[in-house]
Amino acid sequence: MRQCLIALTILGLGLCHTVSGQNNVQTQVSSLTKDEYTCISNTDLSCESYQILVKALSDAVGKLGLGRTRPVYECLILPYLSRNSTGGCVESSNSSKDWLMKNFQSFFDLATIAEFISLNKNFNALEVLDNLTPEQQAEFTQLQEKEDPDNTTTTTTQPSQTLSQPLPLTPDSQIAEDLTVVLRCVAKSNMNITEETITSLVTDLLGTPQDEIMINLLSRLPSLNKEDLSCLSNANLSCESYQALVKALSEHLAEKENGTKQMVYQYFILPFLSRNSTGGCVENSNSSEDWLMKNFQSFAAFATIAEFIRLNKNFSALEVLDNLTPEQQAEFRQLQEKEDPDNTTPTTTQPSQTLSQPLPLTPDSQTAEDLTVVLRCVAKSNMNITEETITSLVTDLLGTPQDEIMINLLSRLPSLTKEDLSCLSNGNLSCESYQALCVPLLLTLVWPPCGPLDA
Repeated sequence: MRQCLIALTILGLGLCHTVSGQNNVQTQVSSLTKDEYTCISNTDLSCESYQILVKALSDAVGKLGLGRTRPVYECLILPYLSRNSTGGCVESSNSSKDWLMKNFQSFFDLATIAEFISLNKNFNALEVLDNLTPEQQAEFTQLQEKEDPDNTTTTTTQPSQTLSQPLPLTPDSQIAEDLTVVLRCVAKSNMNITEETITSLVTDLLGTPQDEIMINLLSRLPSLNKEDLSCLSNANLSCESYQALVKALSEHLAEKENGTKQMVYQYFILPFLSRNSTGGCVENSNSSEDWLMKNFQSFAAFATIAEFIRLNKNFSALEVLDNLTPEQQAEFRQLQEKEDPDNTTPTTTQPSQTLSQPLPLTPDSQTAEDLTVVLRCVAKSNMNITEETITSLVTDLLGTPQDEIMINLLSRLPSLTKEDLSCLSNGNLSCESYQALCVPLLLTLVWPPCGPLDA
């Protein structure tokens, strides 16, 4: 976390003015790790600041070889531009070439044409054809042949009306892209998976039945670890491929212990569905039960009712009451009592007009949930923090003034580790709690080599 903030600071993003000289920049950014690039990709950078950062990284590490450049693309550039909030940083560009240079710099050769099209719906490959690598030109030709199988248009740099339009992703190319994303995440922690292996596997898997692709994929991979799952949660997967992967994971891990399944929920499912760009993957579901099954499968047992409601504003707990765990049913009753303290409506599985509506989170219950998220993250690296400790601490902290809760929380915890902070970045915190947590965190940071902040 500190290295992420230092990188942003020294690259001229307005946090301090005491560092100067290109050599200093090169020294700092060339030592950044994948985790730190991921950290930066999740920060609230404007497109302009992101583009300054990418240019500085391009100048500093662009000539250091694939081992240095690929993490920048896979862990920073692609996930940042894939976020719904950034919109691919298209607005400040006046052409495809301008967009490519501003947002990719020397890292553009690591991308695929399909990724360019996915990030910028108006991307015109013909406009930048001379700048593309041989591999990208070959991919463009293949996509063009799918669009124009009779070869009735020319593939020169003189654009015909058809060729100058963005190339649509076919179902097969979408699946191929999603499979590539999954494999690249796993490749980060497995040196045996090369680009050649990925290409071969994707080609092979596309020949299997549609509903078996993800299951076949998992059967050929080593067990997924936290880093793989965290990478997948930030990946630009379609909801359909995400749901197919969750279904495959549910079947693949059926006999595994709950700790492994909970890891999948905490590091992949919850952060993926929490992203603004996925919208909770609600659109292709026709009921709360359908939504729950498609997006959670057997991992639904690890979620809370409050999380279901936050991810799907039309979620009805009554519709799935028989599928909930005893703990989820108890939480539902507690939330219902807050909504209906006089108990004037029945709590049966027959929905009344009131009970069938989504249950709103009160400010207190929202804060309690956020505090629990923070404490559970810290508990992963601190065996002294048990569920009983968490419950006791949350109850105690809710009795303190609202604007002091996060400060009081941090004063009672050990120093946060990189793993704690990474967990928090994927935590389903409200914006209010995130902002309340940022202030005391920043006050505890040491800022070498900048010293005190100017502002």
